[in-house]
Amino acid sequence: MQLDFSNKNVLITGGSRGIGKACAKLFASLNANVIFTYKSNKQAAQNTLDELDKKGSHNTYQLDIREPEDVKSVFNEIISNYGRLDILINNAGVFIEHKMTDVDYLEWQQCWNETILTNLTGVSNLSYLASSHMIRNEV
Repeated sequence: MQLDFSNKNVLITGGSRGIGKACAKLFASLNANVIFTYKSNKQAAQNTLDELDKKGSHNTYQLDIREPEDVKSVFNEIISNYGRLDILINNAGVFIEHKMTDVDYLEWQQCWNETILTNLTGVSNLSYLASSHMIRNEV
């Protein structure tokens, strides 16, 4: 049995490298329309976009998932361009490696806040919008 995601719209956060890039390439090879976000490296995003199988319609957006208004704006643009969202892969995340004993409290707190904002709040922002959209549209 071969999987076919023709006419399915997949949004992958952090899709320009690593696991997100592998997911983008996989879904593109299965005929999906792949939309992925990247935070800052436009060249890496373009390289990933160029590597995707051309069976579907693919696009990329710069997005800092920590910023709720930016998330809402990009999400609305995706829905405007693609009509609906079928699959969300919350891949974007950060890992700030340090030992608590090696940094002062303020630095530790900044690292903690960055991790929470990205790995929890960012995921929640997108999950809320996507699930609300999918439920309304019975996707």
